Amino acid sequence: MRSMDVSAGTPPVRGPRSRAWLTAGWLRAAVLLATIPLSAVPARAQAEGQVVFGVRAPIVSLDPALSGLGTMHGYYINIYSSLVQLDALGRLKPDLATSWRVVDDLHVEFKLRPGVKCHDGTNLDAASVLSSFKRLPTVPNSDGLTAGKLRLVTAVETPDPLTVRFVTSQPYPGLIGGLLDFHIMCASAPAGITTSEIDGGAWKYGSGSYQVTRFQRGQGMELERFDDYYGPKPSFARVAFREISNDASRMAALQAGDIQIMDYVPPLDVKRLEANPALSVAKTPSTRTLFLGFDELRPQTPFATAKDGSPLAANPFLDERVRRAFALAISQDAIVDRVMEGLAEKAVQGVASRVDGADPAIKPTPYRPDEARKLLAEAGYPDGFRVSLNCPNDRYVNDAAICQAVGSMLARVGVQVNVEVQPSAVYFPRMLKREYSFYLLAWGSSGGDAISFLRDVMMTRDTTIGVGSWNGGLSMPDVDALIRTATQTMDQGARVKLLERAMGLLVQRQAYIPLHTQLVLAATRKPVTYQAQAAEGALAAAVGRQ
Repeated sequence: MRSMDVSAGTPPVRGPRSRAWLTAGWLRAAVLLATIPLSAVPARAQAEGQVVFGVRAPIVSLDPALSGLGTMHGYYINIYSSLVQLDALGRLKPDLATSWRVVDDLHVEFKLRPGVKCHDGTNLDAASVLSSFKRLPTVPNSDGLTAGKLRLVTAVETPDPLTVRFVTSQPYPGLIGGLLDFHIMCASAPAGITTSEIDGGAWKYGSGSYQVTRFQRGQGMELERFDDYYGPKPSFARVAFREISNDASRMAALQAGDIQIMDYVPPLDVKRLEANPALSVAKTPSTRTLFLGFDELRPQTPFATAKDGSPLAANPFLDERVRRAFALAISQDAIVDRVMEGLAEKAVQGVASRVDGADPAIKPTPYRPDEARKLLAEAGYPDGFRVSLNCPNDRYVNDAAICQAVGSMLARVGVQVNVEVQPSAVYFPRMLKREYSFYLLAWGSSGGDAISFLRDVMMTRDTTIGVGSWNGGLSMPDVDALIRTATQTMDQGARVKLLERAMGLLVQRQAYIPLHTQLVLAATRKPVTYQAQAAEGALAAAVGRQ
């Protein structure tokens, strides 16, 4: 864990010197990459039918039912198929399903693509959808996110091998969006197959465009093109994914030719990469919006104290004036322009404005530090207080630098911020346990509307029905009621209005602080090309040649 105490004398946002903070000394560590055995192939490998993809996020497991994190779905889509999928711009498209229809409020029917082959040579049909659905809630240590999105499904009917009918306990218009994350394992997989067995070599039960030939946790995986895949044939016969969490090390590996593609390009380095004639940078708008959350539940919160370290009488974030003061003290424009080098879009709410359910009436929060000081004084904190801001340092683009900038801005209105950054493998389990007082999070609205953000992040947490799983400390019953109604409203126009009302109330009460929607940035070594994915997945099939 890296801790940074941001004092009032620290400038609000680092400018060009931020590059040194991100890269100084780390380039020397790049020579250590040669010690990583997985897919240690030279640049000439692209001419031999293989490319190496340097990826930032760890590949936790190859079990598609284990994790609902967006990064893991970005890996699963290479190996497993889904009923529906997203295109490069984040738009819904068929995958295993060729069509679907709403039979009535409680039944949605899908027609499956005929002739789909699994990596073990068997056929994928309705039985595979049924067995995958039954397995989903039974996997030990699963984070439950994907199962939660299908919690209203009471049965999966298979009237014939190419027809699947989902039966829900109530009208559920969010079913299609939930199915994006439901990856199908072929029914030929042994009954009771475990995560350990899958990770240990049981890799033949997918039907995606690539099949696994090697997986080593902490290093990456190697894939081979599946020639019986039902979709377009990928350009390369083999794609290796090498885990390189450090941005500077991934860049060094790209420039040296040890990898041919890297994801999560730091915005500070885009111009430098684009100036290199051997490299190119792919960009596309993301579906992911970053925001700051608060502990708005506990009477006392663990990481907020008086400046001398003594306890506060109450949790300051229970007071809407404090939350609003924080929002007024943070300049989104400065973060977008200087930390993100202009490669992001300022956010006014938890989803991008193009997403159905975004409230068009919401206006940007102005940057007014003087007003922020007045609100803090009115709330009983004329001299501010001390708080920790907890953030990941390897999950979002410039996540640690964003938090340092936020800390600097808050210091200017009297709030002493200790920025604590951690690897995502440590950060997210603690966040899910609600250990933090003030934290950074992001959410990708890849299901076509705002329901995922509202249901999974903003609703009061209720593990019995699988809502609020990523709620860091918030409960607003009237907002819950709007979201709950929206999840049962099949009329799309009425549903969007309900989502907009919920979004508006959350912003009105300053339940969180929107920051920005990031761009997806990937760099390649020519002649390799890459179509960046709005959903941020590392898609092997999107790798091409000039």
